[in-house]
Amino acid sequence: MQSVSMIYFVLCRCFFISKHAPTFLCVLHYYQSGGRLYRPDDIPEDIFLTEIPFYQLGDQVSGQSPLQLVMIDASIFSLL
Repeated sequence: MQSVSMIYFVLCRCFFISKHAPTFLCVLHYYQSGGRLYRPDDIPEDIFLTEIPFYQLGDQVSGQSPLQLVMIDASIFSLL
């Protein structure tokens, strides 16, 4: 597992995890959509591919080539 900065805030009982926020939205959509992972065109491919392994989405996702990851318009994430 990759090293990551993680801070727990006692007052609000929440964690702060220092990861790329736009990629997290893609992971959230992955779980909400039943396993469809998309990379919006405003997230650079190298950042996306570096961040995704942290979330341990499984062999199906880690085995996809960058060309198999569908690019979508970033405006869809404003709906989340």
